[in-house]
Amino acid sequence: MKKKYFIIVALILIAQETFSKELRNEIIPHATKEVEYLEKKEVQSGEDEDYENQELLLDEYIQEDGEGIYDFYINGRGVSRTYPVYIQNKEVYLSLYDFIDLLEIKDYKKRNGVLIVKIGIDGTPREIDLNTKIIEKKTKSGKTLSRKNYEDSIIKKNGVIYIKKSAFEETFDSVIKCNNEKLSINMSTKFETPEDIKVILQNKINNASEQKESKEILYTSEKELFTLGNARINLSQDFSKGAEEKKIKNDWGGNLEYSGGLLYGNVTTSYNVKEKELGTVELVYKDIWRGHTLTTGSYSTGKKRELGLRFEKERGYFSTGKEVVIRERVPIGSVVELIFLGTAIDI
Repeated sequence: MKKKYFIIVALILIAQETFSKELRNEIIPHATKEVEYLEKKEVQSGEDEDYENQELLLDEYIQEDGEGIYDFYINGRGVSRTYPVYIQNKEVYLSLYDFIDLLEIKDYKKRNGVLIVKIGIDGTPREIDLNTKIIEKKTKSGKTLSRKNYEDSIIKKNGVIYIKKSAFEETFDSVIKCNNEKLSINMSTKFETPEDIKVILQNKINNASEQKESKEILYTSEKELFTLGNARINLSQDFSKGAEEKKIKNDWGGNLEYSGGLLYGNVTTSYNVKEKELGTVELVYKDIWRGHTLTTGSYSTGKKRELGLRFEKERGYFSTGKEVVIRERVPIGSVVELIFLGTAIDI
């Protein structure tokens, strides 16, 4: 009896060991591959994420040649969860017309196989010849900036036009990062998208409404026949008493300054309220010809006045030895910002 039980237990142990080996042979190769995948993913998810390194790490995980669907982001804003791409020889090709639709670009047309797309707030055109595969970048006036043949970068699959990522970046002035693991594309544009333009226009409308409601008189630098301009008055009262004087003496002073538009130039003058004397009166035409300024005026020299005319090119600054003084004419009461490399460094 004991021998019989011993044989049964031995058979159970042998069967369990055989099943364990088969299970390990089935699972371990997949588990090892999964561990390697997660290790690579952990490398990619560090604080200093480098998309270029991601693309290198994920080459073996990129899907086979054919159509694919990616998430699409433009300037950090998600615009599509179903953006079509085409993979060919591990290169990503982006759908042209889907990109135009996503950006809501309305200013485009196709003529004789040439697609003309205008981008940015200035509407600079891109001419894409779908027959010759030549792409031209032009200025708004029509001057050609660049013309390049993209024979291997423009393909048509199942009726969809695709452009290789590198050619897409050059054509649409952008930087594109593809994450083949997450199946996502992040595009950073160097031009204003229609969404950006909407925000800019709305801000201008809001500012115009605020200015209208504030009922303030605004001075602009636009050349006009006459503008009301701005005036400033300075009044002062002085009190003094000497050691041997019994009475306190008082004196006052007042000066009125004005600047505004006149005869398509800018007029400035001053008036001494106490002495009832008119100061210098100047009419300035800035940048009238090749950066030159024309100045005409009536100048006070004591009890007499002299007329003057000056035509010169102002550099906007002058040197006093170790220091450089920046000079600019601005309306009275202006708040002036000093901007260096796009950043205000003083007010």
